[in-house]
Amino acid sequence: MVDIIKSRQLSQHISTATHRDGNVLDLIITGDQSKLITSVSVVPMDPDFTDHCLLVAVLTTEPPQPVVRSFQYRTIKSIDQDMFAARLRTKSVSTDPANTVDEFADQLDSAVIEVLNELAPLKTCRKRCGKTSNTSAVAVQVERRRRRLERTWKRSGKETDRLAYRAACRDANREINSSLTSFYSDRLKSADGDPRAQWRIVRELLHSGNERGDTDTTQDRRLCNEFCRFFADKLERIARIIKSRLSSTSDFNRIASRRPSALRWTFCRRSTLKKSLCLFDSCRQNHHRSTVCRFHY
Repeated sequence: MVDIIKSRQLSQHISTATHRDGNVLDLIITGDQSKLITSVSVVPMDPDFTDHCLLVAVLTTEPPQPVVRSFQYRTIKSIDQDMFAARLRTKSVSTDPANTVDEFADQLDSAVIEVLNELAPLKTCRKRCGKTSNTSAVAVQVERRRRRLERTWKRSGKETDRLAYRAACRDANREINSSLTSFYSDRLKSADGDPRAQWRIVRELLHSGNERGDTDTTQDRRLCNEFCRFFADKLERIARIIKSRLSSTSDFNRIASRRPSALRWTFCRRSTLKKSLCLFDSCRQNHHRSTVCRFHY
């Protein structure tokens, strides 16, 4: 297990036993270079409640820095088409066109770029790619009230504060869901007649932009097989330990020595079943508990 964790550039933070038998069964695993966890402690629990310990970790959570990207664009909509055509006719692509197809294509491309640079020069903007809020002002206020009541309940511990907090949670969830529904409904209505904009909104709703990076399928399969083999072997060892401990008791040996006989189920008549029940009842009344009744139909 340690070799598997190290091979994947991971770090295991638990070094003491987490089970009352002295085994390390509960793990906290992070990336090798991750600074998410600053300290970890193992707290013993009531043995009547659980035989595992409680793992307490201090997390270093910082707000993520927004990703800022630079874009270049042209204000194509502001171009006058007549002026664009007039400017293009003054270029060499119209006055002195090339003789070959490839040279004419290059000539046309450079002419169009020159005209665009004159009428709609490239502009650069910086855009933050963070997630924008899609909730209404009412939903924001309700969410703030929920967090305020949560802090009040955790500070006081009163049942009335807990009930008020739970009611605020329901109100916040209802208002946020309603706000999101209205937001996306309005966006879809505004994009009516524009299939490209509608598809962009649908992709956003389906979270299809959150794609995983390229991974090695062979390495992933090997890692899954190693983890599966490790836990399967561990379960087999636990089963052998339990069996060896139970076999040391006399009750287990006595029960294990009894092999249930093979049962054969067949259909019988109602009269035969009634006689069988009467026979069982007579055995019970006579306290013949050791009597074994066998019936063959």
